[in-house]
Amino acid sequence: MIKKRLPLLAGLTILLFAFFFGCEEKTGEKEYKRALDSWESGQLSRAQGQMDKAIRKLTDPEQKSVANNQLGLILWQLGKTGEAVEKFAESCRLNENTTEANLNYAIALYKNNQLESANLEFSTLIGEQPTNPIPYLFSGLVHIKQGKWSAAQSRLLKGLQLQPQNLALQNAYALVELHKGGTHKALSRLKNIIASYPNYAPAFYNIAAIYDFRLHNQPLAIEWYKKYLHEAGMHGAQSLRTQEALTRLTRSHVYTARSGGSSAAVATLIRKGEQFHKSKKYAKAIEQYKKAMRLDPNNIKVHYDSGLAYYSYKKYASAERAFIRTLQLNPRNANARYMLVLAYAKQRKYNDAQREAKALKQLDPVRGKQMLKYVAERRRR
Repeated sequence: MIKKRLPLLAGLTILLFAFFFGCEEKTGEKEYKRALDSWESGQLSRAQGQMDKAIRKLTDPEQKSVANNQLGLILWQLGKTGEAVEKFAESCRLNENTTEANLNYAIALYKNNQLESANLEFSTLIGEQPTNPIPYLFSGLVHIKQGKWSAAQSRLLKGLQLQPQNLALQNAYALVELHKGGTHKALSRLKNIIASYPNYAPAFYNIAAIYDFRLHNQPLAIEWYKKYLHEAGMHGAQSLRTQEALTRLTRSHVYTARSGGSSAAVATLIRKGEQFHKSKKYAKAIEQYKKAMRLDPNNIKVHYDSGLAYYSYKKYASAERAFIRTLQLNPRNANARYMLVLAYAKQRKYNDAQREAKALKQLDPVRGKQMLKYVAERRRR
C-alpha cells in the first residue's frame, strides 16, 4: 500500500515525474539519474549525496525544484525530517506551481508536528484545489491532533463528499466518531474498511487501540495489534507504538520462568522505574532497576525493563546485555528477543541481529518475519 519511495503520503499516492529535455545530457542531469537509480535500489545515503550534487549542478529552476522535492523524500526516509522540510520548502520557492512539492511540504510540516504552519498550507491548497480530497484529509488530521473535533469533522466530511471510498478519510472519520462516544460506530466503520480492503493496516491499528483503551479487551487488542504488524511491517507509522503495546499487554505472562523473589521492595522499585521511564527520566529509571537487581538478581522483569530503559536512553550496548540476560533466564521471551534484534541493529551488528531474528521467528512467526526484513533493509543502507 505505501510506496517505499513516498513515505510521507500514508497510502495516498502522488506520482513524481521529472523529464529533462535536450540534445545532450548535462552533468547535473546525469547525476540526477544516478541518484534516482540509487534511490530505487534502496541506497538512501548514496542517493542523498548524488541528489545534492545534482542540485548544485542543475541550472534550470524547474529541474532544481523537482530534484529538491525528491531529495526531501529521500531525507524523510532517512529520518532527517527537519532537513526534509527545508528541501520541500526550497522546492516550493523555486516553482510555486509544483503541486506535489506543496503537498509534500504541508504533509512534512504535519508529520513534524508544526501544526499551525501545516494547516495554513493545507488551507491554501484547499483554496487552490477545492476538488482534491487530500488536503481536506490532512487538515482534518491536524484538527484531530489539536483536539478541534468539530473542525476536523467538517473537513473530513467535505473530503468524503468528494471521495466517499477514500480509505484514509474513512479511517480518520472513525476517530471523530470514537471521540463523540460512538465506540461501536467507529468499530463498525473500521471493520467495514477491512472487509473491503483486507490489507489496509491503519484500520487494524485503530481497532486494536479501541479494544485496548476503550473496551479493555486484552486478548482482542493483542490479536489486532499483531494483525497490524503483519500488514504494516517495521516501517508502519504505528509499528513502534504497536510493539510497545504488545510488550505492555503480554508482560503479565512472559516473566514466569525463574522470576525469583517478588518482594514488596523489588515490586516498588520496578514501579518507580516504570514511572521514571514513562516520564523519559531514563537515568533515574535505570538507577531503580539496578537497586532491584541487587535485591533479586534473577528477576526477569527487572532485566527486561532495564533493557527497555537503556534502549530508550540510546545506550544500545547496555540494552543488548540486559536483553541477553533476560533470555538467559527465559529463552522463550519473545519480547526480549525482539528488542535484542533492535539493539543489535542500532549498533550495526547485522549478523547478530539476523541470527536473533531467525530465533524470534521460531517463537513469533509474524514478528520474526518482520524483523528479518527490517535487518535486511538496515544492512542495505
